[in-house]
Amino acid sequence: MGSACSASPSVGIGIDFSEEMTRRASSKHLELNFLTTDAHDLSILNGKFDFIILSDTINDLWDVQEVFQQIYPLCERNTRLILNLHSYLWRRQFAWRRNSDWQFLHWNRTGWCGEDIANFLRLTGFEPVRAWQEFLEPFPFHGWKV
Repeated sequence: MGSACSASPSVGIGIDFSEEMTRRASSKHLELNFLTTDAHDLSILNGKFDFIILSDTINDLWDVQEVFQQIYPLCERNTRLILNLHSYLWRRQFAWRRNSDWQFLHWNRTGWCGEDIANFLRLTGFEPVRAWQEFLEPFPFHGWKV
């Protein structure tokens, strides 16, 4: 949510499959438009977008290729599709938090790696421009055994 507001779009649309989440987002970010729909069916959207951000979405998709095919018609030649996902390798480190208040920290159940996602993009007609890996430390790991 913070990223969308930081970008200050002239028209900003957010989607989520949860009505409760779109309600919360709408009340918090009045300048943006939120719709309840599944990423696998984006027929509710029309027009073209300059940027499309899928933040921690790839991790939860049943059919990554289908979602990219849904997004493709919403793009122009210069549209930028921005994706972020976390590695399946984090699974063990977060497993102990599964029943805690940090339930939002789930992992990529599919195990897709960056090259897999790049291949899905190419199959759809997208051209990956840039990819990088970063290690973010959401909380101290000192003394943990991996």
